Amino acid sequence: DAFACARMLMGEGVPVICRELYPDSPQPHEAEKNRQALLKMGLPLGAVREEDFFIKDLRLIVDGLFGTGFQSSRGLPEGFEKISAWCEKARSRGVQLLSIDIPSGLDSNTGVPARHALKADMTLTFVLPKIGLCAEPGFTHAGTVHLASIGISGRLIEQALAEINQPACCLIDDAMILPIRSQLKRGPLAHKGQFGRLFLIAGSSAMPGAAVLAARAAARSGLGMLHLLTAADAAASVVAGIPEALVESAGFNNCDALLRSIDAGIKKADAVAAGPGIGQTDNLQPALEKIIDSARQVVLDADALNIISAQPESWWRRCERRVSQSGLPPVVLTPHPGEYRRLAPDLSGYDRQQQASLLAQRSHSIIVLKGSRTVVAVPDGEVFINQTGNNGLARGGSGDLLTGLIAGFLAQGMPPKQAALAGVYYHGLAADLAAEKLSGRGMLPEDLLSSLSSAYRLTGWE
Repeated sequence: DAFACARMLMGEGVPVICRELYPDSPQPHEAEKNRQALLKMGLPLGAVREEDFFIKDLRLIVDGLFGTGFQSSRGLPEGFEKISAWCEKARSRGVQLLSIDIPSGLDSNTGVPARHALKADMTLTFVLPKIGLCAEPGFTHAGTVHLASIGISGRLIEQALAEINQPACCLIDDAMILPIRSQLKRGPLAHKGQFGRLFLIAGSSAMPGAAVLAARAAARSGLGMLHLLTAADAAASVVAGIPEALVESAGFNNCDALLRSIDAGIKKADAVAAGPGIGQTDNLQPALEKIIDSARQVVLDADALNIISAQPESWWRRCERRVSQSGLPPVVLTPHPGEYRRLAPDLSGYDRQQQASLLAQRSHSIIVLKGSRTVVAVPDGEVFINQTGNNGLARGGSGDLLTGLIAGFLAQGMPPKQAALAGVYYHGLAADLAAEKLSGRGMLPEDLLSSLSSAYRLTGWE
């Protein structure tokens, strides 16, 4: 492709320099044909030289060194470090770098870059976006991604994917969310009983704000009724922060009273969410057991995950029995990377897509692995990468909002996978809208709440 690019640019009268990483190595058949055509046009080739990158009128570097078959585990060849450094110096002067299909040194299957992998301003990729261009941290190397079909039809793509016979890795975008959100319609004669009841267990004296943020996000999801159980010494702060909720207080150190409140709340609720800011007292373990065993829909986050991480295998067996024996939908777990390492320390060496997928299969749960380019994985092997969101979410409280939003969608009748997909998409989109007004640095988690309405309108949900 790079040889052909140089040949076609020359045909348009553009001054071109073309260099080879291995001038004396044999080329694949098609590459050699294009190379020979270039030589016949009178363009000298040869090894890469530093002075090529500092020509006065240089405007564009086209990167065609490695293709999609590169694996970052192999590392880059000796001498590539210099090429990478020369490219960065050129880019610092305003020269643009365009990568063909994928930046050289980036693993297309994982998004993991080798050391000194190139960073492109633009990537022109073919047929479909590569996982490595969309996943963390690969997307930071890709720049703006442009897609060329090169004449391959959607039908042929579907046929090829079917023949592979393995679960797909998909991007979460508006086209995917459209059929999901169509499930939650609001008619002119609607009443609160039609939009679900959420039972949220959150907040403590040290972290009442976690309960408020999760509850307010759930309320902004379109939820009908919100029942919030919080620690007794946090109740006054929580009531002031979320007047829309029915707030019940309980002593988290009184196991019997806590279990009675939990049992009553579960029976009335369409979905249960637990974890934001609850602490890690011993009495919360039997409460979580009851939630997993009997709640219709479940989201667990934060301290609920920290409790599970003490003995994860026993909890995974409980999650499996919930699905196989009780016939209930799988639990949704929403760990950030630190919580993930505590839940599955032996899996931390994999890329994020594999991490989420392996834990989903192990835990029999839907995993929402938070972070830049949040990953959603389901037990059957499907993996989804979210494209919305920005670094303004990198602050305490953002995860509480996501928990509340997913839980609110669950309570309204979305199945767990769809609720997780819609939750991370709208959470990120609201953050993008907030950042446009306030900047990523200046926005706060609560700014997402007002932006959620704009996100719904922008995507045609309202």
